[in-house]
Amino acid sequence: PKKMQLADLRARLAELEETLQAIRSGEVDALIVNGPRGDQVYSLKGAEQSYRAFVEQMQEGAVTLDAAGMVLYCNRRFAEMVGFPLERVIGTNLLDYMAVDDRPLARSLIADREAGGDNLALQCAGQGPEERIPVRFAISPLHAADEAGQVATRALVVTDLTEHHQRKILSEALHKLQVSQAELRSQYEEVQATRKALEAAGAAKDEFLAALSHELRTPLTPVLAASGA
Repeated sequence: PKKMQLADLRARLAELEETLQAIRSGEVDALIVNGPRGDQVYSLKGAEQSYRAFVEQMQEGAVTLDAAGMVLYCNRRFAEMVGFPLERVIGTNLLDYMAVDDRPLARSLIADREAGGDNLALQCAGQGPEERIPVRFAISPLHAADEAGQVATRALVVTDLTEHHQRKILSEALHKLQVSQAELRSQYEEVQATRKALEAAGAAKDEFLAALSHELRTPLTPVLAASGA
């Protein structure tokens, strides 16, 4: 009997250890406890759950990387950016979704132990080299360095700059249009001034010819009168 009781206690202890491990790893969200009021459900919502919900609803892409750039986690927004299903992205290398000419810089940012960031471009699924998404990378260490001195994981926030670039392009186009309008206005004013000057010169010429004609006729009047007589 004692051996059976000991075996039963060991089994219960092992079960308890498995439950505690499941709670620590986040595999258990709630417990059912039998008490005076019967079975009651106790939620094990932790502080990280609110952060997880926030990350999932972000308008920016959120990615967790290992030291080699492998995607350990990403939210749906990042998956939408690169044009692949979420389950397809996790487990692949981030550099696979970068524009080819930006991969060296992205690799350098991932390898850096310090927080950093830069403007790069994502290459979306099914799009040509010219169809890229301009983004802002903000990357920082997520955990302390391992035994080899390498930061184990990185947290990456990817901000889509498409609208920003479009606004910049529109702003530049508007500025060029305003400059062109100012130049056209200046040219129009120059043309108007030239036209007025030509009109004034024409009027002066007409007055001069009229006066000259009058002066030429005046001396000839007596001669013409005498010849008529």
